[in-house]
Amino acid sequence: MSLSNNIIKNIELTSEQMFKASTVSAMLTQIAPLYEYQNGAKTNNVIGTRYTCVFPMYAYEKANVKVIGDLAPNITPEMLVQSPIPVKITGLKEKIYTTQNHSIEISLSAGKIEKEVSNNGK
Repeated sequence: MSLSNNIIKNIELTSEQMFKASTVSAMLTQIAPLYEYQNGAKTNNVIGTRYTCVFPMYAYEKANVKVIGDLAPNITPEMLVQSPIPVKITGLKEKIYTTQNHSIEISLSAGKIEKEVSNNGK
């Protein structure tokens, strides 16, 4: 493994570094359980929630955001049937890594994702 692959495996950025803000707005399109992996194999153990979000400030790029420990999310899949929900993401972290075939990938995690409250309280 090359030095660049070792360096890329260790890059982690916070929302303050990426977006110059402690919270990030996005549109939530899907929600699903986040399962634990052991030795590269998926287990039946749910360890959090995986949120699929669209980021309007980045040309509507779609990405999964993992929230470990979020076992009872305040947003349900049923709430997303009609349309995406605006959300506020707190504690967003981006981890940059290389795969075995040397492509560069990102993984997003967050401390919390909650429905964004509009000015009229909805």
